[in-house]
Amino acid sequence: MALANGIAVTGDTVTISASAGGFNQAKSLLTTPGTIPNTDGIPTASITSDLTFTFNVAAATGSTIAAGTYSFQGGMFIDQDGSARRLEISVSGISLTFDALGNITSGSIAAGTNAVVSGRSADGGATAVITLTNNLLSITDATFSITAGAQIAEIEGSANIILQDLTTTFTAAASYDYGIFLKQTGGVAGLTFGLTDGTTFFGCAAANPMALAGQSSFTGASALAGRMGVGQLAGGSATAYAGSCITVPAIGGGGGGGGGGGTSDTPTVEEQQQVAQESVNELNTIDFNNVTDNDIVAIVMVLDEIVDLGGNTVAGIEDGDVNTNTALNVVETITDVLQVTGAATQGGGDIDSDAINSTLNGITDIFDALDEAGDGLNTAQIETVQSLTETTLTAVTELFTDTTTISETESLITSVSSVINSAIKVGASLDSDLLSSAENLVQTALENTLSDIAKALDDSLNITFENITTTQTLLSNNTRLLSSVLDSISIKLSSSISLDQSSTQSTLESSGLNTDAASRLTSDLAQFVNPTGVSLTNSSGTITAQDTIESSLGGGSTVSTDATTGLVTVKTATETYPVAVRNIAIVPASIPEGTTDLPDGSRLFVGNGIATNVVPAPQDPVGFASALADFNADVAFSSNGGVNISNDSLTFSGSFDFKNIGSSSSASTGDVTFSSPTGSPADPSYSHKVNYPDGTSQNLLPFVKDNDFFDSIKNAGFDFSTKRSTGVVKIFDSGSSADFKPDYFVEPLSSTDSTFLQANKDSTGTAYRPGDYNNDGVTDYEVVSDTGKQIVYGVP
Repeated sequence: MALANGIAVTGDTVTISASAGGFNQAKSLLTTPGTIPNTDGIPTASITSDLTFTFNVAAATGSTIAAGTYSFQGGMFIDQDGSARRLEISVSGISLTFDALGNITSGSIAAGTNAVVSGRSADGGATAVITLTNNLLSITDATFSITAGAQIAEIEGSANIILQDLTTTFTAAASYDYGIFLKQTGGVAGLTFGLTDGTTFFGCAAANPMALAGQSSFTGASALAGRMGVGQLAGGSATAYAGSCITVPAIGGGGGGGGGGGTSDTPTVEEQQQVAQESVNELNTIDFNNVTDNDIVAIVMVLDEIVDLGGNTVAGIEDGDVNTNTALNVVETITDVLQVTGAATQGGGDIDSDAINSTLNGITDIFDALDEAGDGLNTAQIETVQSLTETTLTAVTELFTDTTTISETESLITSVSSVINSAIKVGASLDSDLLSSAENLVQTALENTLSDIAKALDDSLNITFENITTTQTLLSNNTRLLSSVLDSISIKLSSSISLDQSSTQSTLESSGLNTDAASRLTSDLAQFVNPTGVSLTNSSGTITAQDTIESSLGGGSTVSTDATTGLVTVKTATETYPVAVRNIAIVPASIPEGTTDLPDGSRLFVGNGIATNVVPAPQDPVGFASALADFNADVAFSSNGGVNISNDSLTFSGSFDFKNIGSSSSASTGDVTFSSPTGSPADPSYSHKVNYPDGTSQNLLPFVKDNDFFDSIKNAGFDFSTKRSTGVVKIFDSGSSADFKPDYFVEPLSSTDSTFLQANKDSTGTAYRPGDYNNDGVTDYEVVSDTGKQIVYGVP
């Protein structure tokens, strides 16, 4: 018989050992292939300490194993003679790496991997499933150590009474059947685990040897069966699970040959998808009105299986071996398991959010891989992507309950954002159905977490969701809470139009900036979002996020985007001002529509379910930067609207305002000029002015450079607001308030400053040094951080 594509136990020997009594027995495996000869007289103390099965593995003689990393799931069961007592343990995340010659170069188990433990009582009437830290299986290079004793000892220390009772009986003299299993879950070729005499490869392609709930299917796994006697003879003899080995079907994407007749990678992913779909179908038999711990463990294990499936699908797409239809079938299976997960959550199940996020990320990765493949999707495939994305959003909506934490909500919505953006890249559109599904998702998230967000902001806020209208009024009157809600619950959208950085840099260089300065400024401009690249489609046609800004402003307003800089000009009936778009997001219906100024000084436009967050921007960034280059000063624009002008060791930190820049004239030749302020730097009206050659002008106001400043204020329990029209920061405390006007200049830290910072900084890395720095009798503060020191003047 031809040799299979396999990994064999080196020397065809398994060693069973324990420290108690110096127990050590080496068992030859070729007497009855597929079995481990009986092991007698195992010390009773070792069964709950360090009873270990050890063996080395290598590529079987004659195998053709492609270089790469292969992933596996391992497991063991122990079944007591004369009773129904049974223990099953499984571990995922096992990997072996082979070089081009078929040598194993490394073996490992992913950090943080857990073991799933299932147990059954002596009378068979009670079962339990728990997840514990993996102490069962360890790998060093090509050496496997299965330390059953260490895992059983940890089970004894668990809080599960059924499992405690079960493991306690292991210390008494008894005989047991046991099995050791290894199943490939990823890699380029189907590998069988077994042994070889040099001419024949023996393995055991078992039907699923795991009998208890909570364990994933080991059907098709390679297995070794054995019997052991603890404190006595084992008695009887083990029976192999099958005869001579057959090649386990290939599981991962990629190449590789040998053994199995050269199955292609597309059928491989197809087969794994079919197996996963069967697992999902089994989950659909759960009573979702009475979700048990066993159900939860089963769902998580299928989620883990789905994550492997997603990874193999991506690898197959990248290698050109998985076609679009197969990939979309995989996504459909992923959405099916998400629907099950949502139903179980609504039934009271608490599913691990990390597993859910990894599953969602699998959809994103598949869509991204299809996009990068560059083959394009046909109309039917795009419609499938559209439908699957909507189904995904509906399923995720079911994951939000009143026990969902803020961090879980944020991570789920981040994952959903990635799914939507990747779907749009491969051809889906943000049509009315998809937008409605997304709005329903974030609205459900808000309804379940609003109270927690309010409490996290201010422990005295006792807020519960009542209805959309009431919440809109609430958030209109509490912009700090509105800002927190937006931070946690909004689906960020990517723009399909990016800044042409080559063209922008060329324009900046031709205006007098050197190459380095032009490159930095171009990079700064590229961080902002072009609203014309975010589109919504409905029965009336297509609109962009730029159009939603106009609708939020009311009739008579226009919004335009500059192709060279990506900056946006807003024109209303009474004023004109430039802005940079920080982000665009789908938001809940509870977010008030129209225009709102947020505490950090940014502005929010909400219309058609889309929120656009903007910060002030220069009216002519090219002319502005060019004029400053004449003073050998570098300019940088930050995402919060800050403008940093550096010359030698001193930094000027400012921000433009949202005020009307005036009407431009037809004559636009000349240079940008600057007007300096007079008077006290604590005066709210104290500001520099930028004058453009077309007759327009902007105020350039002082701005705190330290990005952690506002977080520092929030963490100290203070409310605040920033007026971009003056630069004044108002800080509220127990019904009173104080105004502070930042200085324009940020100085580097001296050694004394650094010592002060280390001794006084808060959790954000910010420290405050009081003083009267302008001698007006009002307390000022020096804001000290790693970015330097900057005074904020107390406003009289």
